[in-house]
Amino acid sequence: MRRRVPVLLALVCAASLLSAAAAYATFASGASAGQSVSTNTLQPPTNLQGTVASSCKKVTLTWTGSASAFATGYTIQRNGTTLATVPAGTTTYADSTAAQTTSYTYTVLTTFQQWSAGASTNATTC
Repeated sequence: MRRRVPVLLALVCAASLLSAAAAYATFASGASAGQSVSTNTLQPPTNLQGTVASSCKKVTLTWTGSASAFATGYTIQRNGTTLATVPAGTTTYADSTAAQTTSYTYTVLTTFQQWSAGASTNATTC
């Protein structure tokens, strides 16, 4: 009986690890059963640009949306602080709280659940 217990315990542990690994891979990918993890990574937005308005107090951000089919939205940050969250499909944001003669770094993050991927651009108000 002593020899069977360690073998049985090892088999149960191995089966649990395989099951957990499969569940994690499915959860981490955010993909449905018919999707491949490698083809469905979270992609950042592209072509991020900041344009300063003639009033010098507003910066308008524009970007090309993420190529990720499962992106749920975008988080807009200025100098690392979140300004807003907008839904997927949105490709512009106006920051009307910008101060004159100030340099900012804007980041737009594609979001899905707790994951994000981003692109940054710089803008200086006049």
